[in-house]
Amino acid sequence: MPVWRRDAKHVPAGLLRHGVLGDRAAFMSGSVNYIAAGRRKRHRLDVYILRHGKAQAHGHPVGDGARDLTLSGRYEVSQVGDAIKRLVPGLDVVATSPLVRARRTAQIVAKRMGLAKPAVWDELKPESHLGLLYGRLADIDFDSKVMLVGHEPHLTQFVGSVITGGGDGRCGLTLRKPGLARLAVRTAAPDRVEGDLLWLIPPRVLRLL
Repeated sequence: MPVWRRDAKHVPAGLLRHGVLGDRAAFMSGSVNYIAAGRRKRHRLDVYILRHGKAQAHGHPVGDGARDLTLSGRYEVSQVGDAIKRLVPGLDVVATSPLVRARRTAQIVAKRMGLAKPAVWDELKPESHLGLLYGRLADIDFDSKVMLVGHEPHLTQFVGSVITGGGDGRCGLTLRKPGLARLAVRTAAPDRVEGDLLWLIPPRVLRLL
């Protein structure tokens, strides 16, 4: 497991202004931001992890994959999209799960940022094996900025596998709807992706940035 510490160097300025740094227990609850400790290393990719916004209730007549965002979910994602535009300049790729709630989230964020239509990746489906996602990221150009929009627990399992160097992906993190995390990926190969978690921002804080 990684060691967590406060580190202002890689923390978005808004987090410092709003005073959201706290103890490790609070971080694990998803309420504050922490940085993976250790010597800073050159990384290959900036990978931003975004969970979809609040969606219609389970039991949709057309099936789970057709559940769209609620009106309040769309509004919240729009606010988050504006924050991401300020926080993540120069994003190269937005990739999304094919499920409607994730696609809608990605479309709203991409539009707020003035980006092209998001790419749809089956590798971001909730049931997809992490190894398939590794293969996708291995094909991304060096020094790119990529945003992945998807579902829980698939996203935090991916984050856990990256920061722990493999295993089952269990890391105790919580990514609320529509929270954002940033990974600095050093190694992106078809059989593994390794790197550090630089920050994780819950939506209530993200909307303030």
